[in-house]
Amino acid sequence: MSIESVRVTRGEGYAEVELPEGVTATLEGGRLRIKGPLGSCERDLSKIPVEVSVVGGRLRIVSLLRKRRGRAILGTVSSHVRNMIIGVTRGYVYRLKIVYSHFPVTVKVKGNEVEIENFIGEKTPRRAKIIGEGTKVSVEGDDVVVSGPCLDSVSQTAANIEQSTRIKEKDPRVFMDGVYIYERKLPARSRGRRAPEGLQGQEANLRQAGELEIPEGEAQLAPSPRHTLEDEGERQRAHAAGEGRLQVARRPQGPSSIRLRGRACP
Repeated sequence: MSIESVRVTRGEGYAEVELPEGVTATLEGGRLRIKGPLGSCERDLSKIPVEVSVVGGRLRIVSLLRKRRGRAILGTVSSHVRNMIIGVTRGYVYRLKIVYSHFPVTVKVKGNEVEIENFIGEKTPRRAKIIGEGTKVSVEGDDVVVSGPCLDSVSQTAANIEQSTRIKEKDPRVFMDGVYIYERKLPARSRGRRAPEGLQGQEANLRQAGELEIPEGEAQLAPSPRHTLEDEGERQRAHAAGEGRLQVARRPQGPSSIRLRGRACP
């Protein structure tokens, strides 16, 4: 299951999200529950002005508001449902790095809490709460791995661990110990690398690995869009300056009369 495979169809005042095979959706008391191979994920929609119903293999979302605000609410709710479907089929993974300079830090998982012992030499361990029933936390060397089917629970658990090691009333440039988030991703379905945009998947992977010979005269990669835009901007500015439509303000010669904190600006 990839992000592109979750189809969202939008119309005038409604949106429909297709449910893949093995995924079911139920609505009870304004709470939407989606079950899949990796578990279940819930979200409270009772305070959002939308009507949600399950029609066949689709989840239909109808906005109770019109115009711009109604379209914005439809986009938000459909994105939440889309993330829930991806979570119960592929899951989410956050990775954190344990960093310390002098006092070795020990991270343990006890029940629904994460304990961080000997942090900057403190005798009392710091604790972070694990959010969600399906959220799992494991320690792999210097990494703390947080995984689960619900994006909100996984991200909040990782944020709780990171915030629990926050150091107050000290210089952060000196005291840099902590547990920091460094990666947020979906678990890979295969070991093959994803093809960049503009190239065919199999051919692009072979070119990146150096296993495909490129004929002479054929461009290996398309120019960067950023460079293309910058070059176009330079050409437009040069053209405007040539016609006299662009006036460039020159810096005055000699010392300036403006002073900043007792010193004259050059």
